[in-house]
Amino acid sequence: MQLFLVALVCGCAQVPTAREPDDYQGCGSDEAWPLFDQWEMGGSVRADDTRAPMFTLPTANATLSGGPPVFAWQPTPTTPAAPFGDARCGQCPACGLATAHLPAIVGTAYDLQFSVDGAVAWRVITTQEVWSPSSALWSSWRGHRVSLVAVRALLDDNLLADGPYRATAPLSFSVD
Repeated sequence: MQLFLVALVCGCAQVPTAREPDDYQGCGSDEAWPLFDQWEMGGSVRADDTRAPMFTLPTANATLSGGPPVFAWQPTPTTPAAPFGDARCGQCPACGLATAHLPAIVGTAYDLQFSVDGAVAWRVITTQEVWSPSSALWSSWRGHRVSLVAVRALLDDNLLADGPYRATAPLSFSVD
């Protein structure tokens, strides 16, 4: 891990370029971002539809019009959704008081990557199981096909306890 970080900082290794998240929700923080990058760039994310997040809204291949929708999912096809997720971190009002340094996550975290025209256009690190784009972001996707890759990981004090998992195919939809 230390060699990976040194190589990334000095630019002396050929590693994929990570895209900084645009949004953090729930207990999601820049503490979790490097964890997801490490797993995703290191190839340890497993494609497994039985353990990956399952989107309940919107449906696959839908054409969405109007204002920004609510994206909703459950941790796996057999695990019921909880809109605020199951994570505890001490930084959000539901979890407790915020501290000067973001506390470690205990629970399920998600990395949502929305791609437009083949490039990641928006990235969210969250512990919640609902998310909605801003009106401006949604408008920028009009007339495009969007794909969403969601990675789920169970964390215990920011250490991987289970996962990470993603679906075998991204959720794709069109924006009118």
